[in-house]
Amino acid sequence: MCGSAALLQTGINAEPAVRAALKLLDSRGPDGSGVLRNGQGAVGHCRLALRDFAGGAQPLTLPDGTTLAFVGELYNDHKLRQLLQLSGWSPQNSSDTEVLAEAITRWGDEAWQKLDGMFSIMLLSPDGKTLKIVRDAFGIKPAYYSIGDNLTAAASEPAAVLEMTGFRPAATRPVLHFLMTSQIAWCSETVWQGISSASPRHVTTLCQNEAASLHWSKRTKPADTQPVSPSKLTYLLGEAVYRQTQADFPIGVLLSGGLDSSILAAHYARQVSQPIRTYAVALEGEHTDLQSAREIATHLGTAHHEMSVSIESFFSGMRDLTIKRGLPVSLPNEVLIFRIAQRAHQDVKAVLSGEGADELFGGYRRLLARLNQNALLSANAIGDYRAASAWFTNTDLVHCLKDASALTETTQRDADFVMQSSALFSLPGDPRALLLSDHFPHLLARLDGATMAASIEGRVPFTDPDVVDFALALEPPDLLPQFGLEKTVLRKSALGLLPDSFLHRPKHAFSASLPLLFSNSMGQEKLKQALAQPLIAKLFDLEKLEQLLNDDFRNQVFHRTWLICSLGMWSLYCRVNEVC
Repeated sequence: MCGSAALLQTGINAEPAVRAALKLLDSRGPDGSGVLRNGQGAVGHCRLALRDFAGGAQPLTLPDGTTLAFVGELYNDHKLRQLLQLSGWSPQNSSDTEVLAEAITRWGDEAWQKLDGMFSIMLLSPDGKTLKIVRDAFGIKPAYYSIGDNLTAAASEPAAVLEMTGFRPAATRPVLHFLMTSQIAWCSETVWQGISSASPRHVTTLCQNEAASLHWSKRTKPADTQPVSPSKLTYLLGEAVYRQTQADFPIGVLLSGGLDSSILAAHYARQVSQPIRTYAVALEGEHTDLQSAREIATHLGTAHHEMSVSIESFFSGMRDLTIKRGLPVSLPNEVLIFRIAQRAHQDVKAVLSGEGADELFGGYRRLLARLNQNALLSANAIGDYRAASAWFTNTDLVHCLKDASALTETTQRDADFVMQSSALFSLPGDPRALLLSDHFPHLLARLDGATMAASIEGRVPFTDPDVVDFALALEPPDLLPQFGLEKTVLRKSALGLLPDSFLHRPKHAFSASLPLLFSNSMGQEKLKQALAQPLIAKLFDLEKLEQLLNDDFRNQVFHRTWLICSLGMWSLYCRVNEVC
C-alpha cells in the first residue's frame, strides 16, 4: 500500500519538490497524501487505505522529532498493539502505522525483527539531514534513492526520484546486466545512472553525498528435527492467508491456474462465508492458463473474472508501465498482471499472489539441477546459475556490442554481490539461497510495480515468517521431485483442498507467449521502433544485433527480442538517449 518520497536539500525549500514527486506516485496512493518538513529536508506519503480510512494519515512525527513515512502492511500489528498496551501505551486509532510508530519509539532498530509484514519505511531526522530507509526481509515493497553533493532523494519509484533530482543518462553496467538477466538493478545500482535500489533486509542511511547500509537480520536455517509434516504446512499457510486478508476493504486472488495461487485461493475460500473474488489473465490466443484457472474457480465456487489481453492492449500497457515506473519492463507477464490488476481494481483494493512458492519449495527443477550444491557460494556456481537463466549470453553481447569492455567487470561484481546476498540466508549448500536472494526480489518488484500501477496492493502469503521457516527447515531430499512432479511437500499440503487430478498436473509457468507477441505485425513494428532509438544505436552494432534477432525469429525463441523491445521502449518514452 502507498508510496513515499523524501528529499534532503540545502538552501531551498524541499517541500514543493516532494509534492511534485508524489504526483507521479498517485496510483500508489489515491486515497490521500501529505508532506512534512524537517529542517531543510522533507518527506511525503500518498496512501492506499485498506484499514482505518480515517485514522491512518501520514507522514507522522515521532516524539523525538523524526518523521515517519510507512509503505506496506503489518500482519502482526494486533499482537504488537497488545504488547505495547501492556507497557502503558494508549492507541488513538486502529491503523498499523500508529503501532509501527510506537514500536520504533520503544524499541528503535530492534523493532524491525519484531515486524511480520511487507514494508519500506522512511525516517527523516529532526534536522532533515539524514534519511533512513528500512526494507522488509525479501524486498516486497521498493525504495530507490540517489545521493549527491547538492541533494539526496528517495522514493518508491525511480520516476519520482528523477522528478526531484533531474534527468540523467542510462548506466552502462546495469544495462548490460539487464540484457543478461532481465533485472533492472545490478549490485543495487539501477539502469539509471546514480539511482540505486535500497537492499532488502537492510537499513540504508542516506545523507549528503553518502550512503551506508547494514542488514538488520540474517535468515538462518531453522533447527527443526521433526519429520516433514505437510499437514503442518497446511495449517501455516491457512494462518498466513488469514492474516493477509484482514482489511476493511475487499481482497481478491490472482489465480493463474497453477498450484501456488490455487492453494492460496482454496485456503481463503474456506475462511469466508461469501464467494471470494478471483482473477485470471492470458494473452489473446492462449487458453491453457484461463482454462485451468476456470476449473479451480468452479471447484472453489469463486466469483471469477478472466481477461484475454489483445496484442494492442499488451503493448499499450507496456508503454504505460514504462512511463509510470520510469523503468524498462523486465518480464512480459508483468504487463498481464498490470492489465488484470486494472480489472481487479473495480472490485478490490488488494490481491493475494503466489510468488515465493517455487523458490521455497523447489519449483525450479531444471535450474536447481544445473547448480553445483557443493560450490554454492563460489564464482563458478554463480556462473552456472546465470548461464542457466541467461537472456543474452556473454557470447551474444561480445558479438553485438560496440564496446564490450565493461562485461568482465559487470559479471565479476555481480558474482561477488550475489554471493554476499546469498550468505545472509545462512543456508550452506542449499541453492535456494541464490533464488531467494537474487531471483525472488526480481519477481516481487514485478508484482509490486504492476499491481500498484493499477492502485491495488499485491500480497504474498508465501513470505509469511512461519511458512518460510517451515520451508527452509526442509532438507534437499524433501525438495526432490516425485513421479516427475516438483514441490512435493506443497502438493501434499493441498490434499483435500484441491482436486487430486489437479495436484498431479506438471508445473506450467504463467507467462505471455513471446512468439505470439513478435510473430504479430504489431510486435514486429514495436521491435523496429525500438531498434531506431538512440540508446540502442549507442550500445549495439545494429547489423550484428539484427543477426541475433533474426536467429530469434528462425528459432521462435524471443528472449533477446523482448529485452531489446523493452529497452527501446524505455529509451523512447523516458527520453533515455545517452549512456555512461
